[in-house]
Amino acid sequence: MSKDLNFDSVAAFFDDIARTFGSGDLAGFRALYQLPAMVVVPQGAYPLADSAEFDAFFAVMLDRLREQHFARSAYRDLSVKTLAPGLALAAMHWTRYRADGSVLETLGATYTLVRNDNGWHIVALVGHGADAVPVLS
Repeated sequence: MSKDLNFDSVAAFFDDIARTFGSGDLAGFRALYQLPAMVVVPQGAYPLADSAEFDAFFAVMLDRLREQHFARSAYRDLSVKTLAPGLALAAMHWTRYRADGSVLETLGATYTLVRNDNGWHIVALVGHGADAVPVLS
């Protein structure tokens, strides 16, 4: 399997995702999404129409994670598939770590990304189990 033509730029984008989410920089994290956006998880689908809905959704998540001593996230097994210029899918495993370096949880995520003059942005996030991460080719 050959490396997707956008692999490196998408990997750099997810480095920014990991940094902003891990630091709790909600405004910086939000800037990496294109609103409206959709989050789909086993508990349901959550349309995030604007900044207020985005912040409310992710602030609750970050608060819950902080209560569990969350410190940072790291991804692995990144897979990227360009569908058209400026449109791509990305999938990977995420590991969330506590401040002491122990693993809090590992999960999977698949994203729909669009690219504009300001780089890549997430328009849809599907959160799922680590055992369900697709390999995009």
